[in-house]
Amino acid sequence: MTDNNKPPYGSPCNGCGACCLAEQCYLSLVTFGQSHPCPAIIRDGGRFACGLVERPDETVPDLVRVLGSDVTRRVAALLVGAGLGCDSRMEGEPDNPEWRRTVLGELDWEMGQRLINLWVAALWAEAPET
Repeated sequence: MTDNNKPPYGSPCNGCGACCLAEQCYLSLVTFGQSHPCPAIIRDGGRFACGLVERPDETVPDLVRVLGSDVTRRVAALLVGAGLGCDSRMEGEPDNPEWRRTVLGELDWEMGQRLINLWVAALWAEAPET
């Protein structure tokens, strides 16, 4: 383990929160704009979790009204890479090229772009009028 009980890059996630506490993911930036720490990070017992995945009704209620809770949760999980392992490589931490090649090789980049487009369209559908 490294800082904050963070597992080595590419190892299974242990919910330490190092990734979300260090910087926002792309989905968070698209959803909330620049913010530190990520507004979606939640503490769930002794672990950190992504509120976009675990509690979308609380974290992005306007989006849930457009997409529904289950779809919002599933799209968020795909877009943040839930279940793929620790993708937070801290300064000085060794690379894990085998894990990175495996994960990147399995990702459907075209589907990811479609999901981001769906997410953004749903955000705009519920954007407050000015």
